[in-house]
Amino acid sequence: MKHEEEWQDMPEFEQGSTASIKGVMIHFETKEDMDAFSKLIGRTITMKTKGVFFPVKKKVKKLYSDGEQS
Repeated sequence: MKHEEEWQDMPEFEQGSTASIKGVMIHFETKEDMDAFSKLIGRTITMKTKGVFFPVKKKVKKLYSDGEQS
């Protein structure tokens, strides 16, 4: 079956923008400073944290269906 035939009559999918408008790099002199900033923004920041979104982005539950009822 050709790709076009498989997707015939399927609803369109549009991915909304997931880009941020601005990214910043923040440096902390001490762990205490990092912990204070973490508390200030209400997000957990550890030595392994690479980035955070603010405010918290809600995760979208992704569902998969093969079209068969079970």
